[in-house]
This record gives sequence, C-alpha cells and structure tokens, in this order.
Amino acid sequence: MSVIISICLKSSSSKSRKYIDFNSISQSKKVSSTEFNIDKTPAFRSKDGTLYSGNDCAAWAEEHKTDGRRLDTSYATMKELYSQYNKLNVYTHFNGTSLSETPLYNIQGWQTYSGAIAMFNSAQYEAEPWGQPCGLLLARGKRLGPKTHKQARGILVAEPRNNNLPLIDLIDLKYEKFDADKTPYTEAVMHWPILLDRKENIRVKVTDWQANRTVVGKDNNGKFLVFTTLGGYFTLYNFGKFLKESNHRLDKGFNINTAMNMDGGYEAEMIVKTPNFKFLTYGQYETYGTSPSQNVSIANAKIGLPTAIGISPRNSKQK
Repeated sequence: MSVIISICLKSSSSKSRKYIDFNSISQSKKVSSTEFNIDKTPAFRSKDGTLYSGNDCAAWAEEHKTDGRRLDTSYATMKELYSQYNKLNVYTHFNGTSLSETPLYNIQGWQTYSGAIAMFNSAQYEAEPWGQPCGLLLARGKRLGPKTHKQARGILVAEPRNNNLPLIDLIDLKYEKFDADKTPYTEAVMHWPILLDRKENIRVKVTDWQANRTVVGKDNNGKFLVFTTLGGYFTLYNFGKFLKESNHRLDKGFNINTAMNMDGGYEAEMIVKTPNFKFLTYGQYETYGTSPSQNVSIANAKIGLPTAIGISPRNSKQK
C-alpha cells in the first residue's frame, strides 16, 4: 500500500497532526504562526485496476489480506502555498531563440541558482529549437515561446500588475478567456491536459501510460497546490480520478477545483530546502503500457530542465 503525503501551509494548529515550524521558510514575522502540516492519505490501486483512497484502503486490505495480489505503489508530495506570503517565479535557460546555458540545471541546480525555497519542473519543451517551451511562457513579464499551443488547456499564472487579481491562479481555458498580449500577469506557464475541472469532470482519456507526474492545482478556497509523485504508478486519468475521489472524502480531501498536468516522466522533479525541512525527488519512471518492453524507466535519472518554477518568500530578492 502506498501513501500520499501532503505538505500544507496552515495558519491554525491541531493536536491530531504533526507540524514542522514554517518560520524559517517564510522568513517573515507576519507568518510566525504558520506551519507546515504533514498529512498522510493512503491510496493504492488493486491488481484489478480499482483505485482506493482514504478509509477504503484499510477495508480492502482486511478483506483481501490472503489473496496474494500485489499492490502498485506510488507517492506524491503536495505543497499548499499561501500567495500573500509567497511568490511564484518562472526560471528558464531559453532566451527566446535558443538555450542560453548548457548543460541544463537539474532541480537542485535551479534551486541553488534561484535561492527559492521550493522548486518544481515546468511544462513540456520542443526538440527544435531545443528547450523552447511548447506553449506560452512568461518570466518577469517577458514572453518566451509561442503565444499558444493547439493542445493548450490551462495556464498557471502569477504576479499580476493589477492588484485586484489573485496573486496566483490556474486558468481553465474551457471556461475562461486569456489574451497573451493583454494579460496583467507577469509569470505564466501554459500546458495540458486539465485532469479535473471545476465541475469535477476528469478531462483525460484512460490509458496504460504510467509515469512520474507533476500536477498543479487550486482548491475551492483559492489555495495553490503542487503534486509530484515519487513513484510511477499514476496514469493521467487515475491521477484525475484520485483527486476527484479525494474531494468526496468526509474531510473533502484536497478539495480540488482545477488541476492541470505539467511535464512528467524523467522531468517530474521537486525540491524543498529550508533549515528545518528538506525534500528532493527526481523522475525515473515511465511506461507506455503493461508490457515489459514498454517500460522506458531510467534508474537514478537526474536530468536537466530548460525551465523550472520556484516558490519564494514574498519579501526575498530573487534573480
């Protein structure tokens, strides 16, 4: 059985949960009561393909404890980030025509370069020109790559010039309009597909394509979330299904409003580095089906990324 580990920012405490002090991450007296909350949500898929989560795991394990069926394992880390205390920035080696630096930084390199407290991988990129974002990318207001892509379904946006807008948002292009020339947002990453939308539609087909995944989302309270899996169990459909089932837990689970896939497989990387908490994962797993010949996983892969996304305290200086 696997465990979904959620790492959340919370402004209130609970005796039933274990907390890690977040003061060293925020570096701000304004959030002295804010904490990192570690919450564990059991989740697994049985051999017959059924996805179980929450309390259903214990019941299933008890019922099938002697049948010998192997459980697929996977792990995901989620960070819930209050945007009034933190900011999101896009970092890239792509200068508009080519890569400005090689070899590319992996996620540890990007964290060292940027000084961000948390970083995760961005969207897919082109082979020609190498490293160009497939869709819209905005970094400090500068557009890099095309204005759109035919597959585009959503856009992660942050740091608007208009104070009336959310500091960070996830736009679903099925329900919302977006103008790359007029947007007030200065940071943006376009990608696809939307895994789960505001009407709880899973907007991706069932496949056997399993890999490490990075997913961004917002919950129904407007908070921003990032998931990166440690294992390669999740297909995109099953990730959407997992999030939908999570919403129907008694505690509303992750309470997802919209979730969008980012680049996955070997590119699914995340790092959190603070004095009190450290976490690091690299993508290694990718399969295009159930046959052993379709398994293209690379053990101990730590590939470089043309672009990465960083989270930093709002009062810090970034490159």
